[in-house]
Amino acid sequence: MSSIRFETRKEAKLYLFEYIEIFYNRQRHQTRLGHRTPVEYAAGFTS
Repeated sequence: MSSIRFETRKEAKLYLFEYIEIFYNRQRHQTRLGHRTPVEYAAGFTS
């Protein structure tokens, strides 16, 4: 992420928000969920 250059501060904030909300919170394996993604964890309740 350090090599990305943004034209405006607004563009940088949007990029960081999307990274956190989409990757970090939803796709990344979470220790508190038994090293599963939130989607994998939720699937355990529906199967």
